[in-house]
Amino acid sequence: FVLVAIGPGTVALGGTLPLLATSLSRSLHGADRIAVAYAWNTWGALAGVLSTSAVLLVTVGVRASGTLAAAVSLACAIGAWLLARTTPDEHHAAVLAVGNVTPAKPSLDAWHWPAVIAAVSGFGALALEVLYTRLFSLVFHNSTQTFSLVIAVFLFGLALGSWISTWLLRRWPAAVVIQLAAMLTGISIVGSLAVLVGWTRLEYFPMGSTFVGYLGRSLGLAMAVMLPVAMPIGVLLPSTWHWKNSEQQEIGRVVGDLTMLNTIAAAIGAVSASFVLLPMLGLWMSFAGVAVLFAGLPIAWGLRHGRIVWVGCGLVVIGITAPLWPGIQQGQGDGMELATTSLIERWATPLPHESLVQRWETDYGWIDVTRDDRNQALRIRQNRHYSYGSTGDDSTREQRQVHLPLLLHEHPKDVLCLGLGTGLTAAGVLPHPEVEHTVVVELIPEVVEAVRLLGGRSREVIEHPAVEVQVDDARHYLATTDRRFDVIVSDLFVPWESSTGYLYTTEHYRAAQDRLRSGGLFCQWLALYQVSPREFELIADSLASVFPHVTVWWGNLSPRRGMVALIASDTPLHIDGSLVDPRIARLKQSGQFHDPLLSTSVGLYEMWLGDWPRRSGVSLNTNEHPRVEFWTPVSHGDHLLLQQERLRTYYDETLGRLPRVSVVDQTASSPPRPLGWQRDVLFPE
Repeated sequence: FVLVAIGPGTVALGGTLPLLATSLSRSLHGADRIAVAYAWNTWGALAGVLSTSAVLLVTVGVRASGTLAAAVSLACAIGAWLLARTTPDEHHAAVLAVGNVTPAKPSLDAWHWPAVIAAVSGFGALALEVLYTRLFSLVFHNSTQTFSLVIAVFLFGLALGSWISTWLLRRWPAAVVIQLAAMLTGISIVGSLAVLVGWTRLEYFPMGSTFVGYLGRSLGLAMAVMLPVAMPIGVLLPSTWHWKNSEQQEIGRVVGDLTMLNTIAAAIGAVSASFVLLPMLGLWMSFAGVAVLFAGLPIAWGLRHGRIVWVGCGLVVIGITAPLWPGIQQGQGDGMELATTSLIERWATPLPHESLVQRWETDYGWIDVTRDDRNQALRIRQNRHYSYGSTGDDSTREQRQVHLPLLLHEHPKDVLCLGLGTGLTAAGVLPHPEVEHTVVVELIPEVVEAVRLLGGRSREVIEHPAVEVQVDDARHYLATTDRRFDVIVSDLFVPWESSTGYLYTTEHYRAAQDRLRSGGLFCQWLALYQVSPREFELIADSLASVFPHVTVWWGNLSPRRGMVALIASDTPLHIDGSLVDPRIARLKQSGQFHDPLLSTSVGLYEMWLGDWPRRSGVSLNTNEHPRVEFWTPVSHGDHLLLQQERLRTYYDETLGRLPRVSVVDQTASSPPRPLGWQRDVLFPE
């Protein structure tokens, strides 16, 4: 599908460089000018990445940004046409003469080494780009901005290397430059990992005081790690052009053929890194494998030409990858064998009171199961710093995420949970006798395996006959399923994670609305400590633009880690104590319900903050303008999140003053506490 969608455009783009090379070859120092033009082309790609992620997608829009890119290409075409009209006729004749020349067919041996080097450099470059993106996900907050920064720095290194190649090739033979660049790449790969681990200790890279400052420091880290690797790779492809250009009139074909091999190998490298290297070798060994691949170039060259020095240097490069090899098992505990780590990872800061039980390498980073050595609680974690939850003290809060919306629905038979986490949220459905079937949608397959490893600590929720687990993207599942549900629960998703903001769009909410039965509820959980007032209102307004009724409910009364639920429905909510209290009593009798905030219908009623009104003229989060994805990283970096005093102020000005117009039938014997009691709990005087 992707090939059909973008193939025609990319094929046309791929044809521009060989044609440009043919034109430049007619001038003085044509080969140098081709390398410089290639560098400018790569710098243009860098500018495209940065401008798109920083400005265009969120302000201009996704489709409009694509239209703008098409307009830029059209402008290039017009510029080339105007340039052709002003070029002297004799230059046209010379260029056309090049196209009419039938060069001698090159021998296989003549093409052998340049083709191999072009392919290896392309494969290695894109494989490394994927691996570095994965590497930085261990320490960055993984917004679209930081991902774009990583790609931009790598492109900058390739462009700089291409520029430097023109200077190197004037002083040394192309074969020598290539072998030196290949060895330097292998050494720099290992060195880059040592720099990142030594700089960050694989801890969450600190935000600092402002988002701009965070990006600046992140840029410095990315440049220190990747530039020494990307620059020598950028030298390789122009060097192969120079090496093969024995007949100057062939340079357009030389550039076209070698660039084609380089690009095809690059595509294979990107796919291989995600689907082969990472699952089979893991992150560290994947880096080691690419380093060995580059070290193999001087080894093969030395063996072919009897240059033992090159062979020895290549073997030294392979030897220094040893810190990336798997380590030794650390022992056993609690009947679970502890995972192994490489030497380089053991340089990282050990997490206090925590042991690594098992790790999965995924396209979304590391998925770990860890054990707290103090209370033996198991935790599922992504990339060392993002916790999915724990079997310890968090279990009551996690199960509240389903207890609240299920108790608000009179007869919930079919439930959909978007996100699995530790499985404890979905496990909260099990003691509700009214629920007949539960579907849990989880994006990452390894998270399902991690929950399975928890076993009884997650109530064997995956194995329960009434629970069905679907490994799928939540948006895709809602858009394609024909099932109907009484309650849909959207878990806590970090809004600044790349692409996660699409789980808060109006289009996603409409898809959820279409999958609800009459009287159904959609529950959107939000961590207040992950959004500022701007993003909270953006999400609430987007939900209210789709559903007629949106109510706000406390999920966790904490000034530091507060949570709320946005309950959306097509009809007003009713709380009938005569119906809800018996249901709560049955939950308590099951032995699987221990929530002090939901112990009675009065407690359920007291968690209601009010109704979020439908407002006109406000910004919405849409597929075309994914504002949540781009605004929340800035709020995170600028410390504008709803915590402590900022939450107190927002409660006083907004949350504590929400209109209370939903029809609530309160028939419990004990009256609810007065309005505003939540503020006293949050911020006691």
